[in-house]
Amino acid sequence: MKLVKCRATTSATRDSCTHTGAKVDLLIVDGTRRHGFEVKRSESPRLTRSMRSAMDTLKLDQLDVVHAGTTSYQLAPGVRAVPLAELADVLRPVRASVE
Repeated sequence: MKLVKCRATTSATRDSCTHTGAKVDLLIVDGTRRHGFEVKRSESPRLTRSMRSAMDTLKLDQLDVVHAGTTSYQLAPGVRAVPLAELADVLRPVRASVE
């Protein structure tokens, strides 16, 4: 989690949780764009009800599920599984949009 927070240098980064219980480990808000990150220990995470809830409730444009595996893959529209080793590549476009 510290790696994500250190590399996320946008206008607003925060842990996010709503009164409905929808949450993500990290929410990056860059203007009107909302990018959520969820960290899982699993090597092959699956889409969960709470991820769907977070997408809807927090109005996320993108949700990246950071995991211990080695492969990136789509979990649902706007939701993708991303290995920790590729996290810097995922954050590069987020950082470029504020520089």
